[in-house]
Amino acid sequence: MNEKPQTKKLGRLPPRPAVFWGALLALLVVPGLEAGEARRLSLDESIRLAFQSSRAASGIRARYETTKSQAEAGIARLETTVNLRGTAPSYSESLVSQFNPISQRFEYYQTKQKTIEGGLSIDRPLASTGGTLSFFGGVVARDQTSGAEGSSGTTRDRYGSAVLELRQPLFSVNRVRIEWEKLNITIDRAEADRRGQLAALVYEVTAAWFGLFQLERERDIAEEQVRQSEESRETANNKFHAGLIPEVEVLQSESDLAASRSDLVAREGAAERAKNSFRHLVGFPDDEPFELEGTVEYKKIPIPDPRRPERMALEHRTEIQSARYAIRIREHERELVHAATGLKLDLDLSYGYSNHDESFRGVIENPGRSRVAALTLSIPLYDGGASRLERLAAEIQVQDAILEEADVKRRIREEVANLLSRIRTAESRIEVLEKSVAVAQKSYDISVERFKSGIITRNDLFLSQQRLTSAKTSALGALIEYRLSMADLRKSTFWDPETDRDTLQSLP
Repeated sequence: MNEKPQTKKLGRLPPRPAVFWGALLALLVVPGLEAGEARRLSLDESIRLAFQSSRAASGIRARYETTKSQAEAGIARLETTVNLRGTAPSYSESLVSQFNPISQRFEYYQTKQKTIEGGLSIDRPLASTGGTLSFFGGVVARDQTSGAEGSSGTTRDRYGSAVLELRQPLFSVNRVRIEWEKLNITIDRAEADRRGQLAALVYEVTAAWFGLFQLERERDIAEEQVRQSEESRETANNKFHAGLIPEVEVLQSESDLAASRSDLVAREGAAERAKNSFRHLVGFPDDEPFELEGTVEYKKIPIPDPRRPERMALEHRTEIQSARYAIRIREHERELVHAATGLKLDLDLSYGYSNHDESFRGVIENPGRSRVAALTLSIPLYDGGASRLERLAAEIQVQDAILEEADVKRRIREEVANLLSRIRTAESRIEVLEKSVAVAQKSYDISVERFKSGIITRNDLFLSQQRLTSAKTSALGALIEYRLSMADLRKSTFWDPETDRDTLQSLP
């Protein structure tokens, strides 16, 4: 565990000549960054920028905050709620046809009504018992005018009431507690999803950074191949004019140079397209130039305990947490199904005052008392087997959620094992390919001298050059594969093997 990591540098990205001389001139003329100078983006800086500015990060935050706010709103509704309503005033006037017993006929009367009404309601769910305690108080003031023209009369009505009510299910599940737990599970799941999505974003930015680095290094390798082809053509020209080789070898050198230049153009285009995609991914401004900064190193990080990443993955992975949350949700739903299809016993108690008078003073002075006490029993006798089938379906869903959790665990173990195997393979390839690059470079240098001396043909030199280019490209690919495998391990386990710490602390 204390073994010091072996570090081998593959080199820093060399700046393009125009960028290099432009940056040097800016440093000589004006200290500090000038407008238009390319910003240097390291891997860590790119990840920070993506967290701050990328569309992916803002979407992750928006989804998390939306889900969390909705769940917290549901939890708030399980607390005390107070509502005040009022109508001040409501006025109506109409012509109504009524039967007059004196004239023994229907006559039309003008009616007017003005109403002022207000009410206050307070509801308090009882999390400890599953019941609800409610209070309602209201007042109504109504003035009515009706009758034939010249004989109309006005009446005044005043009404007030105040009632305290308890609704308590007995021998039943606590629905308030279950709803509260489900909403908290929703918040926990949203937080787990947020962490998982941020970890995936870290890996996506890491993969894009290394992918762009690889393309730019392959472009540099292609530039080196063009330079070598130019030197080979120049040597072939000199040997042809000296009468040492036929003209066909000079023509072949020209063809090889053209192919090298065409390959360079293609790699420059691929690097530019990857750069544009990377810019969009991390949220870098379109009107500002940037260049990658940093070296890609081979750090052989030992993992003495292969069970450690597996344990971390089973503890922190979003999929396993979601599976566990699903089991709890299904268990709560099973409780609700059993409560809905079984015996029910409900207790309703209320106590209050109400009165009606021509004035509010009369309403207050002579209130009428109202009381209610009711015990309601409901016993299901026959429903054609529907209750039994609903309970069976709820039980099947619980068992299916349990099996899903076991399957998720199996997939995670398999994924971590494959990642560790992938890392070991990449380590072996890097060690072999680094030696291949050294051998290919030495072989090419010897071939150049032998071609100049006339010992080998141009085709032999070309094959040696191709072997060197292939060895450099393969070594670069193995290095990038190793670094991406380690990044994938961090994403998949929320564990950093280099520091032996979980990576949750580094997520915003």
